[in-house]
Amino acid sequence: MGIKSFHDIINLLKNTFMQHLNIFFAVALFNIFFFVGGYILTGYTGDLLLDDEVLPGNTFAGEFFVYDIKDITFIFSATQSYIYSHEQLKITIIDPNRNSSSLNMAFHVPNKEKDDYKSSTTFTTLIFSPKTTGKYQLYITGATIPTFLKIRLGMVNVNFLYGWFWIVFWIIVLAVIGKYLGSGVILSKGESLIALSLSIVITYYAIYYFSR
Repeated sequence: MGIKSFHDIINLLKNTFMQHLNIFFAVALFNIFFFVGGYILTGYTGDLLLDDEVLPGNTFAGEFFVYDIKDITFIFSATQSYIYSHEQLKITIIDPNRNSSSLNMAFHVPNKEKDDYKSSTTFTTLIFSPKTTGKYQLYITGATIPTFLKIRLGMVNVNFLYGWFWIVFWIIVLAVIGKYLGSGVILSKGESLIALSLSIVITYYAIYYFSR
């Protein structure tokens, strides 16, 4: 049946807008779940091997003990200030056999707005694969701002797992509650699929960008 009046046109535009509004709302909701889940995995998995601070102008020297051949994650974090900061960290790792590995990492700390009085923290991660167990020595130079460092053994690598873990997880979730999403009460199945796809893409590139 065709459009009969101006009232029908208004209703059509209203329905179209509400349909898109539902999708945008769902994307925002999915993003919240994705990011919260990512932070939980980043902060609470793996065993903490070292928790220290790298000071500007100094050579950081530390050591940690590796008791299992699993990936080691270096977590660098810094508090944002009103000045944009960039540092090129040079990381030297010496294993128990006196073999040396050198890594370079760029750490960008964006500046916050002048009227933003909240304390915000930005972080980045670096993965290192040990070849043997034992005591490792660590040296870091190039810091230009106070940088906090945590080293975790066997921590979940969000960037690596994100591509399949979250997709599989949310497909299962959608399958369980699909009858509610597909009933038209919240979202149709088509809207749910669009929202989930957009959220996956947005979250993936956001995690990639902020972890460079």
